[in-house]
Amino acid sequence: MSVIWADNFQAYGDDENALTAGIYAEVDGTTWITLVNDPDPLAAAGSRCIRYSDSNVGTSNRLLRFVFPAGPTAEMGASLRIYCPALPTSDDMAFEIFSWRDISNNVLLVLEILTTGALRIRYSENGTILGTSVIPVIAADNWAHIEMKTLFSNTVGTTEVRVNGLEVSGLTLTGVDTIGTGAVVPAQVAFVQRARVTSERQVYFIRDFTLWNTTGSQNNNFMGTLSIVNLYPDADTSFNWTPSSGSTGWNLIDEVGPSDTGFISANATPPAASVFALTNLQADIVGVRALLAVNRTRKSDGGDGNVQVGLRSGVSTDQGANTPVTTAFAYRWDVSELSPDTGVAYTPIEVNSVEYVINRTL
Repeated sequence: MSVIWADNFQAYGDDENALTAGIYAEVDGTTWITLVNDPDPLAAAGSRCIRYSDSNVGTSNRLLRFVFPAGPTAEMGASLRIYCPALPTSDDMAFEIFSWRDISNNVLLVLEILTTGALRIRYSENGTILGTSVIPVIAADNWAHIEMKTLFSNTVGTTEVRVNGLEVSGLTLTGVDTIGTGAVVPAQVAFVQRARVTSERQVYFIRDFTLWNTTGSQNNNFMGTLSIVNLYPDADTSFNWTPSSGSTGWNLIDEVGPSDTGFISANATPPAASVFALTNLQADIVGVRALLAVNRTRKSDGGDGNVQVGLRSGVSTDQGANTPVTTAFAYRWDVSELSPDTGVAYTPIEVNSVEYVINRTL
């Protein structure tokens, strides 16, 4: 397994606080970083993204930060889409697309957008420049898909950047120091709106964030331009938990944005697993890299309570981890890169028949 996390920021509705409920380690306030509709006039109805505000309050950086669940990792890849209504007007407002950080949150390496639309790699925020793209590659008022793969090392480091699937000349580096003054590899990545002076801020939007490493046999290298799609329960296949109201379960867990008023529950004498059908992919999707089975759960007291989530394809289920649940609501997820029915990558047709399985195991 190589895909670690993927997010189009669609499932949280308008609740920025939900971002830190088990997924992101830090989100810089609900005033400066907000969940909004996609600014692209051609975007699908209901598309959502993260917006960084142009509010000129203070000089501290504003960021969204994700910690690697498996800890520090030497070779990492990530991608996202970014929309700049206008390019930065100074280096003081350069957006750090990827800010790779160690376990102490010290910045090791950043990829940033310059005033011309060129990209640059450097140590930390003000450190030595390792490389700059030969030509501008980011345009204002357009979504751009950016991928970065880096081997972190003081001696044999490598890095490569691609924009909209094409290698960026000037940013493919080999045999370099990609850690700088640090002596450890990254444990987290952040997306940073930089501002060194109070009077300067610009708006940026991001979506379709994917994080991966090179440890598995699937999705362990550049994956090309990606879109992340959310599928929601739309029918009960086998409902065995207890609904908060009514007699069906799927309609209590299909909300866009967290809701605590409708839910399903399983008591300390665990019932059989509940199974739900899911909405279909759009017809124009031609390939599937991975599926993530996400749940938002809590337990009602201090007793033991474990939940296991899986994805069923055909007669087989890809079971996720048997995970302890906390007394506070939190998102948890498992990644499925191969169909449990065929042993190869999911096809779009197969995904349209995949079922979501949730089981209380303890």
